[in-house]
Amino acid sequence: MPLVELCRHCRWAEAQESILVRPSLMWEARDHNGYTAAYWTVQNENLKMLNFMLEVIECHPEDQQRQMLMDTFETGSLYGRAPIHAACVYGRKSSFDFLIRHCPNGAAILNARDDENDWTPAHFAARWYPEMLNLITEVAENGSEALNVEDRRGRTPLDILMRRNERRMNALGHY
Repeated sequence: MPLVELCRHCRWAEAQESILVRPSLMWEARDHNGYTAAYWTVQNENLKMLNFMLEVIECHPEDQQRQMLMDTFETGSLYGRAPIHAACVYGRKSSFDFLIRHCPNGAAILNARDDENDWTPAHFAARWYPEMLNLITEVAENGSEALNVEDRRGRTPLDILMRRNERRMNALGHY
């Protein structure tokens, strides 16, 4: 079974074996949507596996490590969605912290935009897991400005959060 599918289905021992045989699979292997092993590992919030990937990278020469870290933890899918987007969509706080600490670009990965709507991780958090917005504003280089970044249609994460809350209130009959 391909590495990405092993990570998607939480078959961690087999995934580790695949990585040990060929470390480049961490960024080369992709599923039909272009998601990497790291994306699925973040979605499943397996910090042990993320740390294993980091340890494998750290075994390589220092001059190669930065690029390997970027390729593994910052690379986007066919839709431009990187592991940081998964952390924000699914509320994976520990994975979020891991990515902020270990990605070469640090908090700048919060500026990563998907290709579909030009959404940042804050847009995804506002739509799917608003509790993540607090973490984003704490670590973002531009602080609360991360909530005012516009997408392709001119919507900010705060606009999306408001729309989400309006829908919920309407469904409850409060409007």
